[in-house]
Amino acid sequence: MLLVLVLMPSFNFAQSSKVDVSIQVGMNTSSFTNRIGPYGDGEPDSYKEFVRYSPKIGLGVLYKLNRLYSVQTELNFSAQGGSYRMKSEDIVDLLDETNKAYFYKNYRVNYFEVPLLFSVNLSNLIHKDYPEGKINAVFSAGTAFSINTASSLRYNGFEASGSGNVFESVEEEYDVEEIGHAQNNVSYVFNFGVNFFMKKLPAFVNLRYQRTMLNVYDVQELDGYNMQTKMGTFTVSFGLMFKRKE
Repeated sequence: MLLVLVLMPSFNFAQSSKVDVSIQVGMNTSSFTNRIGPYGDGEPDSYKEFVRYSPKIGLGVLYKLNRLYSVQTELNFSAQGGSYRMKSEDIVDLLDETNKAYFYKNYRVNYFEVPLLFSVNLSNLIHKDYPEGKINAVFSAGTAFSINTASSLRYNGFEASGSGNVFESVEEEYDVEEIGHAQNNVSYVFNFGVNFFMKKLPAFVNLRYQRTMLNVYDVQELDGYNMQTKMGTFTVSFGLMFKRKE
């Protein structure tokens, strides 16, 4: 929003300039760039690197400068993190042996984030007379500022019952450990979006990648294990736009 207020005096907004307000929901797929904690030593019988799947929801405001360019900002709640998993050799589904049980260690870091993005309408850039109201593609790039709201480690275990070497039933149990030390961050952002109309209501699908510029945690080690890592997040989101004319 601050970026928009700074830029507004530099542009002569005509009567046809538009302000778009949007809501969006999406799914994050996040992972760490370095191994952290006691779960990522890479040995054959140890935990392997995995990803955290988590939700994202937010509001956005887009200021259209002209047919080609726009600036936008958002306020999002974004759950991110990284994960490790290890296959259990003791638990097998007798009806489906391909259905494996895993031990998971999910590092969870949640943020309120404010991206500031500059966008180019690719459809209008390629086709000078591209008609309004049709499907169009947009590329955006910029920076996201994130305020950490939570930092924890969620892990699972299995409680088995039965006799001998055969388990009659297995229940999966989860526990959460608060670990803290996650810091506020700054990320660079690249976004590709497709805008379209759904029952006359403007909608969009975004594919976004962002990576932190700072380390996720503010400590080098925890209990003797490395905690220095950055984080990459790929997001697929769907949203609706509500347009009004200035």
